[in-house]
Amino acid sequence: MLILAGALIFQFSQLSQLQRERQGVSNALVLSKQLSLLSKYSADCTLAATPAPEANTYTEICRDSKEKFEVAAAEAAAAAAAETLASSAIQHRHSEFEHSEMYNLNVTGIELQLKEFLGRYFTIYTESGIQLNSAREAYTTGRLVLVHLPELYAYITIARDEALMSQNALISNNHLLETQGAVHRIAEQAENTFGALLKSDNTSAAQQLSNQMLDLYNQLADYFDWLSATRFTTPNRTAFDRDLAQVAVADALLQSLADLKFRVAERFDTYLTEAQSEIYKQIIAVVLLSVVLQTVLMLLFTAVIRSVREAQSAAERLKATLKKQDKMFAIIGHELRTPAAAMKMQLDEWTRTRTADKTVEELKSTSEHLLDVLDDMRVGSDHSITSEYKIAASFSVYKLCEETVHALFYMAGRYRVDLFLNASARASMESYGYKKQLRQILINLVKNALIHAQASRVELRLQTEELEGNKTAFTISIIDDGKGIPEADWERLFEAYERGETTSSGSGLGLNVSRELVREFEQGELEYLPGASGGSVFRLSFTLPNYQPEESKRVKNASTIQDKRILLVEDTPTLLMLGHAILSRAGAEVVDATDGSIGLQLAADQAFDLVITDIMMPKMDGYEMTQKLRAQGFTNPIIGVTGATVGHEADRLLECGATAVLPKPLTLDNLYAALQN
Repeated sequence: MLILAGALIFQFSQLSQLQRERQGVSNALVLSKQLSLLSKYSADCTLAATPAPEANTYTEICRDSKEKFEVAAAEAAAAAAAETLASSAIQHRHSEFEHSEMYNLNVTGIELQLKEFLGRYFTIYTESGIQLNSAREAYTTGRLVLVHLPELYAYITIARDEALMSQNALISNNHLLETQGAVHRIAEQAENTFGALLKSDNTSAAQQLSNQMLDLYNQLADYFDWLSATRFTTPNRTAFDRDLAQVAVADALLQSLADLKFRVAERFDTYLTEAQSEIYKQIIAVVLLSVVLQTVLMLLFTAVIRSVREAQSAAERLKATLKKQDKMFAIIGHELRTPAAAMKMQLDEWTRTRTADKTVEELKSTSEHLLDVLDDMRVGSDHSITSEYKIAASFSVYKLCEETVHALFYMAGRYRVDLFLNASARASMESYGYKKQLRQILINLVKNALIHAQASRVELRLQTEELEGNKTAFTISIIDDGKGIPEADWERLFEAYERGETTSSGSGLGLNVSRELVREFEQGELEYLPGASGGSVFRLSFTLPNYQPEESKRVKNASTIQDKRILLVEDTPTLLMLGHAILSRAGAEVVDATDGSIGLQLAADQAFDLVITDIMMPKMDGYEMTQKLRAQGFTNPIIGVTGATVGHEADRLLECGATAVLPKPLTLDNLYAALQN
């Protein structure tokens, strides 16, 4: 609509410009009448100034011509008082008429007046904007009417008067010759402009104007030849007879020129009328288009409103579905995570008291992976634990890659894929960072290659580069020789729920989760590259600081729970027993409670530095217990521990007054991080 409005404004401005140009030519025609009167006035007074005895008869004629000219000039000035062009009456430079035998004409004064007229013509030309008209027909005819033809008229008038003065020995003949040269140059310019007109308008009307100009040029040449031939008097004709004949020839020439100028002005007006008609057509077209566009926009607006309402309705239905899904995920997550957490804590206790073999280490890795998968469920949910503490630990990226290959070795065999690790020996250095997140990324990427790539070979390639500042840059590439990914799917490859072309099941979250996780690492990025000889390459890059045992120990010592009295509330006996053992070994004095009501009573009777509580418990859950603890004036930290990492449970517990909420299983690292925050 803005474009159409702009088009209308432009068209109306064009109409306004055409009106200015038409008014300019109209003013020029008015000025032409005054120029004609000035030419006659000049001729009559010049005849009166000649030395011939008969010149005395023109004294009164000169006076009448002068009066007519001045009256016409005054009327024109009064009619156009508001116009710059006619803001003041023309001032005359003739000497006052004196009662003498001869009227003394100042020829230079007439020439100045004529040139003043030409200046006024040119002012009209520039102020009307004709010189800016892009249509060649209008530009050429406008220039002829306002520049060339008035200039030719003025200089022919000057040549006529100078011929009279020269023939009567009042001025040198050289003045006449110079003026004749100027007339020829102006006539040639006019002919050239007519030639330009014919290039854009080859109609008979334009051709007739050009022919009339050619006839005028020939008539002008004949006039100058006649002046040369009659320069001197003959016995059969007096000097004054010769002067009268010369004025008559010149006046006929000037009349032809005035007629040509009028016809060119008419042609100019025709061009403007045609342009105006075309602009009106365009305005009508724009208005019709605006109406059509407004109708279409109204229909689109109605459709959009309908779509928005349908989308709002669908959003409400989706919100209700997600709410049910959150609740379902919370229950599933709690029921699965509680035994998984117990198994993880039991394996940790086993390896603490016994020498663990390879099978136990793989079981630990599998249990950690299971907990990671449960955390993955949060990506499809609207709510999850709001403050998950990322625990940095020392680990070997090489060993983590090795564990990933071992953990998925059975799956690779089931899909008949050759899975192997390719890494240099120096890649086994210890680093310090988020092991859990990196394990989750590696398992997601390798599983995708095994399940979806339709490959026979998958390579996990590890490369390292030592950096300044005691850091190491890691590049892990998962390379397969499968079917590859179409280029059209590359841009949306990492979008949530995007599964691409695959016949295997999956949530479509793995790549999205992996990219988000790796970007939390320093210089972390995950990108897809097509394989050099087919297949796919997923390149994982990140930077980790090298492990420094002294600094890690100093951080842990700063958040010790030694000599703290801790109330541990947990309804699952296994988790209660294992949690008690972990906290006690760290030097804390632990008091157990199997229900929220028991914990509340213990907190009322005893002083505790810290309360750690489960959320979902019978009789009194963690929400109610936390609220009542705060109501009783308990100000020390309350840490919630839950298996429901999906849903509103964590947010709700924080609203009840908890300091932090941690996922099961309870670990000292998570607890230290929560207490530090």
